[in-house]
Amino acid sequence: MRSSTLTKIIRRAGVALSTLAISAFAAVAEEPTARKVVVELFTSQGCSSCPPADALLGELAKRPDVIALSMHVDYWDYLGWKDRFASKKFGERQVRYAASLGARRVYTPQMIIQGAVGMVGNHREATSMAIERQAAEAHLATIKLVRAGDALSVAIKPTKAGAGVRFYAPLDIVAVGFDGPHELKIGAGENTGAKLVYHHVARDFRVIGAWSGGEHDLSITIDPKLSGYAVFVQHPGPSRIVAAEQINF
Repeated sequence: MRSSTLTKIIRRAGVALSTLAISAFAAVAEEPTARKVVVELFTSQGCSSCPPADALLGELAKRPDVIALSMHVDYWDYLGWKDRFASKKFGERQVRYAASLGARRVYTPQMIIQGAVGMVGNHREATSMAIERQAAEAHLATIKLVRAGDALSVAIKPTKAGAGVRFYAPLDIVAVGFDGPHELKIGAGENTGAKLVYHHVARDFRVIGAWSGGEHDLSITIDPKLSGYAVFVQHPGPSRIVAAEQINF
């Protein structure tokens, strides 16, 4: 009688342990193996050095582990060609990046990798290595994006590495709507006569909220004519990005 009871207890304990093991495995499986890396290319249609970087960004935009964004600046418009995709806010963002990264100047083409590393935008090998290094860093949160008509719901959830993490100041939640590819013939300036293709051109750029850790949900209105949206969580500055996701329409 005692032996039978003990056997039942052991069997029940075994089932419980197996269930716990399965649950633990499922929890680990939900954790992403590598975080998505945001690559911002500061570029201009009036910059003769930019076309190779624009082409490289097009290649990066095809990678599932990269969120590629083409940020067109307007400070080269005086050279004779007005960049049709340029926005003053992107030039200002680049200047703030320079201050955050301790750089003395801004230039094009420049790639900013995950808000943490800046480099010449047409340096293929250096860009690839920087993406790999940033992808290997611990990701503090996951982001889930769901579109419903003209609305985009954003759900941010901390990972195991991010659970319990608190920040001195809330982090920015940034949304960037993009479109493309665009093929354009340049009519004047340094690239006169060239037919250039631009990918993931940033059009709608907004700080949509703040994240201090924990689970956070919000919804924003989007431009349905765009090709997709990227949403990322970033230290103010701007500085390092701790989580990112994109949705294509």
